[in-house]
Amino acid sequence: MKRISEDIFAEWRKHRFVLVEPDMHEELGHMVILTDFKFWAENISELMSWCNVNGGEVNGSTVLFRREHDLTAFVLRWS
Repeated sequence: MKRISEDIFAEWRKHRFVLVEPDMHEELGHMVILTDFKFWAENISELMSWCNVNGGEVNGSTVLFRREHDLTAFVLRWS
Protein backbone atom coordinates (compact mmCIF):
# COMPACT_ATOMS: atom_id res chain seq x y z
CA MET A 1 0.00 0.00 0.00
CA LYS A 2 1.31 3.42 -0.97
CA ARG A 3 1.62 5.93 1.83
CA ILE A 4 0.51 9.43 1.01
CA SER A 5 2.66 12.04 2.69
CA GLU A 6 1.37 15.13 0.90
CA ASP A 7 -1.96 16.85 1.27
CA ILE A 8 -4.09 15.26 -1.43
CA PHE A 9 -6.66 18.07 -1.18
CA ALA A 10 -4.15 20.89 -1.72
CA GLU A 11 -4.98 21.17 -5.42
CA TRP A 12 -8.73 21.14 -4.72
CA ARG A 13 -8.44 24.11 -2.37
CA LYS A 14 -7.20 26.28 -5.22
CA HIS A 15 -10.67 26.11 -6.84
CA ARG A 16 -14.24 26.95 -5.81
CA PHE A 17 -15.37 23.48 -6.84
CA VAL A 18 -14.20 20.29 -8.53
CA LEU A 19 -16.05 17.96 -10.86
CA VAL A 20 -16.26 14.34 -9.73
CA GLU A 21 -15.52 11.70 -12.35
CA PRO A 22 -18.65 9.61 -13.04
CA ASP A 23 -16.96 6.37 -11.98
CA MET A 24 -16.10 7.91 -8.60
CA HIS A 25 -19.70 8.23 -7.35
CA GLU A 26 -22.87 6.16 -7.43
CA GLU A 27 -25.36 8.93 -8.18
CA LEU A 28 -27.04 9.30 -11.57
CA GLY A 29 -25.88 12.55 -13.06
CA HIS A 30 -22.96 14.89 -12.64
CA MET A 31 -21.50 15.66 -9.22
CA VAL A 32 -19.61 18.73 -8.05
CA ILE A 33 -17.77 19.04 -4.73
CA LEU A 34 -17.74 22.55 -3.25
CA THR A 35 -14.15 23.02 -2.10
CA ASP A 36 -13.79 26.71 -1.26
CA PHE A 37 -15.75 26.56 1.99
CA LYS A 38 -15.36 30.24 2.80
CA PHE A 39 -16.71 31.29 -0.60
CA TRP A 40 -19.65 28.90 -0.43
CA ALA A 41 -20.51 29.85 3.16
CA GLU A 42 -20.77 33.47 2.03
CA ASN A 43 -22.82 32.55 -1.07
CA ILE A 44 -24.91 29.58 0.05
CA SER A 45 -28.25 31.40 -0.19
CA GLU A 46 -27.52 32.51 -3.74
CA LEU A 47 -26.30 29.01 -4.66
CA MET A 48 -29.46 27.39 -3.24
CA SER A 49 -31.69 29.84 -5.14
CA TRP A 50 -29.70 29.35 -8.33
CA CYS A 51 -29.92 25.55 -8.02
CA ASN A 52 -33.68 25.67 -7.42
CA VAL A 53 -34.11 27.52 -10.72
CA ASN A 54 -31.43 25.68 -12.70
CA GLY A 55 -31.76 22.06 -11.65
CA GLY A 56 -29.02 21.47 -9.10
CA GLU A 57 -29.50 19.46 -5.90
CA VAL A 58 -27.35 20.74 -3.03
CA ASN A 59 -26.49 18.15 -0.39
CA GLY A 60 -23.88 19.33 2.11
CA SER A 61 -20.73 20.15 0.16
CA THR A 62 -21.89 18.48 -3.06
CA VAL A 63 -24.18 19.52 -5.88
CA LEU A 64 -25.76 16.97 -8.21
CA PHE A 65 -26.96 17.78 -11.70
CA ARG A 66 -29.14 15.28 -13.56
CA ARG A 67 -28.55 16.91 -16.95
CA GLU A 68 -25.24 17.87 -18.52
CA HIS A 69 -26.46 21.28 -19.68
CA ASP A 70 -27.35 22.16 -16.06
CA LEU A 71 -23.77 21.32 -15.06
CA THR A 72 -22.48 23.49 -17.91
CA ALA A 73 -24.63 26.40 -16.72
CA PHE A 74 -23.25 25.93 -13.19
CA VAL A 75 -19.64 25.98 -14.42
CA LEU A 76 -20.27 29.11 -16.47
CA ARG A 77 -22.01 30.88 -13.58
CA TRP A 78 -19.77 29.92 -10.67
CA SER A 79 -16.25 29.61 -12.12
